[in-house]
Amino acid sequence: MLNFFSPEIEKWITLAVVVIVFALILHRKVPIHHLSLSAAAVLIALGIISPATAFLDSDNGVNWDVLAIYFGYGMLVLPLMESKLPSAISNWILPKLRHEKYALLFLCCLAAFLSSFMANPVVVIMLAPLAIEMAERLKSSLFLYLVGLAISSNVVTTVSMVADPPSLILAMQTNMTFLDFYWFKGRPGLGTLSVVGVLAAMLTLLFQFWRLNKTVDITVQPVKVAAKSIGVIVIGGLGCAVAIILNAAGLNTAAILSLLVLAIIISVLDTLRFEQMIVPPGTIQLTLGPTTIFLLSVFALALVPNATLGFLKYQGWVGLILGLLSLLMLGRKWLEGIKEFDWVSIFFLVGIFIVIGSVNGVGLLKDFSNLMINLGLTHPLVVFIIITWLSVALSSFIDNVPYTVLMIPVCSYMAQALSVSPFYFYFGMLVGTGIGGNITPVGATANVLACGMLEKRGYTIDLGAYMKISVPFSCAAVLVGMILIHIFWGGF
Repeated sequence: MLNFFSPEIEKWITLAVVVIVFALILHRKVPIHHLSLSAAAVLIALGIISPATAFLDSDNGVNWDVLAIYFGYGMLVLPLMESKLPSAISNWILPKLRHEKYALLFLCCLAAFLSSFMANPVVVIMLAPLAIEMAERLKSSLFLYLVGLAISSNVVTTVSMVADPPSLILAMQTNMTFLDFYWFKGRPGLGTLSVVGVLAAMLTLLFQFWRLNKTVDITVQPVKVAAKSIGVIVIGGLGCAVAIILNAAGLNTAAILSLLVLAIIISVLDTLRFEQMIVPPGTIQLTLGPTTIFLLSVFALALVPNATLGFLKYQGWVGLILGLLSLLMLGRKWLEGIKEFDWVSIFFLVGIFIVIGSVNGVGLLKDFSNLMINLGLTHPLVVFIIITWLSVALSSFIDNVPYTVLMIPVCSYMAQALSVSPFYFYFGMLVGTGIGGNITPVGATANVLACGMLEKRGYTIDLGAYMKISVPFSCAAVLVGMILIHIFWGGF
């Protein structure tokens, strides 16, 4: 690669590009994928990063495995919506909850559960009509309903590997598997610790809802499940059990192939709509094909080796195949699915990976870590606290994806300098950046959607009223997460 500038000049040019791009991303007047791709093109054209490094080096350029898994689970959302699973869960549970506070808390818990494997804006869109119906029937303020729903959907960003792009990025950059989020290196993983934080946050919502004692009377729709659909998920469960047995017997390849073949068969059957049946008007027809495919994909991510096959790691192939099978399950709506998919985030990530790879390549991240050390920040706990709460503060108004890509190597350098496990800082950063978006109405897409729905119905978004709900909720989740991370990861 031709070097047009000295190393020092390259640092200043890269820093200028990063500052301008992040400022414009924050301004939100130019599409973010245009910004990231333009910045990447400038850095490549100036010779600061080579095209080979940018597109073929997953450590310092585009991580195609992250994009493949994001594609897979993002595409799976569409057939999951078609399957009517969220509506069915709501209609099964809500009739059993007679008090308003418990019914609303259930909706928030359902939003959190679904957002563990679905995009949180999609979850808000799916559950908002039910929340609006409840508020109107009970003549309650819709503000508390929709704000609670939005922040609940955004609090589980670290509960699973696929809950949010930052978690996925960290997993791929550090070679974590799906199950490593729950038990990792002989200790509870980030997902397990985050669940406790989520429960603490939900308790603050219950406190907020405590005076909502009206009786809930909502017309719910009956749910009909085809016997063949139940058979599909049973077969899927048995297939997962067989894969575990094969893997335990040392037949890892056979285990992975069995999951792949079963996933293809179930996808084809779901495409043929053999589950459809005649149902009375107003009845929800629940299909379980997409849920079964999700279950198989989780087991596949847990079982595949951490190795490369062609241009992707095995985890990336799982994501890519999952996305293609999801398109297959959409049947004649596959083209609509391609149009609805979040391609903006994919292109945005491509650019950001190259930009942050350039920042790392010229040595800016190492310089930043050395600066923190020279400022006297040499106690791991102090650095952990700063990283976590800085992540909370910055993620309350900037996009957490570029921030995560930027901070992973910073955490690595700091951990190496202080002789502690990098996962101590990784986990603190990820908890902060994941939950920090809840603090303000513009910190996460789910919040923006909920506030837009409120404004359309004549509500004024008062920042103080919003933060009265969001700050205790978010701080409870972060504090509990921090304490547990320090207990289990701070001494290593």
